[in-house]
Amino acid sequence: MAATPDENDTYILHVRMMESVDPIISRILCVPADLDFRSFHLVLQAAFGWAEAHLYHFTVSESRAAGEPYQFFRPNKELLSIQDSDDDWDEQDDMVVQMALVTGRPPPRITPKALASECTLASVFANPQFAHGKAEVTYEYDFGDGWIHEIVCLGKADADGEFARREIGKGVADGQWTWCIGGEGHPCAEDCGGSGGWKELKQAFADSAHGGECVAELRTWYRTYCLNGEREGLNPRKWDIFEVNQRLAALHC
Repeated sequence: MAATPDENDTYILHVRMMESVDPIISRILCVPADLDFRSFHLVLQAAFGWAEAHLYHFTVSESRAAGEPYQFFRPNKELLSIQDSDDDWDEQDDMVVQMALVTGRPPPRITPKALASECTLASVFANPQFAHGKAEVTYEYDFGDGWIHEIVCLGKADADGEFARREIGKGVADGQWTWCIGGEGHPCAEDCGGSGGWKELKQAFADSAHGGECVAELRTWYRTYCLNGEREGLNPRKWDIFEVNQRLAALHC
């Protein structure tokens, strides 16, 4: 995609897991505007404590009207699909057409696609077609559990680096190229079965949880087998901005 005036800037992005409640899981990140979406995927994995075990894609869609609930599939509203590979693009388009034929509905417009490694944040957030509330950007990780993350650009960090220096006390290393400045919520467990499974897992570790075989199995699974589990158990409200920034500092995109 063509270069944009924003490519030397740093975006402040608010990223929220859309089905996370009690607590919401979110992070506020400072990310270079010239970062490609493949590298941004790695940033999100580090920021949210994911284990990079599943496929992903980004979607740019028409903004929802005020009060309109999020819909997983909006075939005529998607403006751009940003994917990790182009191996099955033709197959995806054929599937959309076949679904329309089966249901008897007119085939939807085929969504334009871009490779994550060739598309930068600036090419989306500085694009007049998408900017200023005209579109919303989402990141889906794990097509089975279907974790949707909403990405909102809050603005830009100052160009002289002072904004970054103020964050060094939160574990940001001098010269770090992307960092976290805020958030809430413990990382969600990999392969827990979507929002329902995550709710059950949190209940299993709640103070009021009664013993029983099911509760014991969930606790053992999280402590022992979950890809991003913790042996000490799960506290849904615990998260550490220092750990997040250490993971971000270790990235070499």
